[in-house]
Amino acid sequence: MSSFNVRAPLVPPSGTIILPGDKSIAHRCLILSALSCQKVRITNIPLNKDLKATIGILKSLGVAIKVSAA
Repeated sequence: MSSFNVRAPLVPPSGTIILPGDKSIAHRCLILSALSCQKVRITNIPLNKDLKATIGILKSLGVAIKVSAA
């Protein structure tokens, strides 16, 4: 099994990433955004049953999430 080290940059990353609407990427995006100390805006995600469940779980953990209809 391989191992690796990850170092956080000295300056927090910022900017915009545009990806196609994909359920797998959307789950990861929600979870990683929940770990952020900053406000994150996510667009172009398929708001299906699975994503709604992930949002519900993150909200139950205390993450503030506002879903806006397109």
